[in-house]
Amino acid sequence: VADLELYNTLVNLPIPLSQDAVDVGSRREPNLEVIATLKPDLIIAASWRVTETYDDLSAIAPTLTFEGSSDLETLTDYFTTIALVLNREEVALQRLEEMNQHFVAAAALIADSGLNPAFVLSQTWYEENIATFRLFTGNAMPVEILTNIGLENTWTAEPNPDGFTVVGIEALAEIEDTNFFFITDPDSASFYEESPLWNSLSFVQAGTAYRLNDDLWLFGGPISAQRFVDAVLKALSLIEDESP
Repeated sequence: VADLELYNTLVNLPIPLSQDAVDVGSRREPNLEVIATLKPDLIIAASWRVTETYDDLSAIAPTLTFEGSSDLETLTDYFTTIALVLNREEVALQRLEEMNQHFVAAAALIADSGLNPAFVLSQTWYEENIATFRLFTGNAMPVEILTNIGLENTWTAEPNPDGFTVVGIEALAEIEDTNFFFITDPDSASFYEESPLWNSLSFVQAGTAYRLNDDLWLFGGPISAQRFVDAVLKALSLIEDESP
């Protein structure tokens, strides 16, 4: 697994990796010697990560690459493709059915709640005294997940291939009457406590700014999608937070 420690930090699934998993370097520069030593039957990678090393990887083992889960249809396609190669189709179909049923149950909770369905989703970070916000547009998979459960994206900037718009805190002043879901990092926590600008925003003052878990993988597979939905439901107090 590339970036093994980072994977365990960011992709916090209830199914842990095997203790035998070996770190093969970074996603940008995988260690080809270590990979060759492991004698893999199959290599799976993000296509843009291995542009320069694809031929070398293919010389070690059959190499399957994917561009990234830009929407739920793509997620389903990638997931079933990997399952087909690994002869795990039945398990994959079961996982996808569980994901879809999870969405249906979440949609029912939201519909019955009477809550304002409007939302904006952001990944944020604070460094060098500057707050930066990555606001997801309608073509991003996590936005599609939330609209799938009955919420309505109110960040209507023109979609681009990245699926988000990068803005400063000043742009947030125009966002009103919405649920603002954001994912940040522990080092940035003090900004949200202390910043007068942040605390003057209408959705912050209304109590509808919700910090979600740091370890949500927004472009992952079915289990990651379900964890994301649960994090939003917990933020909205529609299900209980069972974390210690």
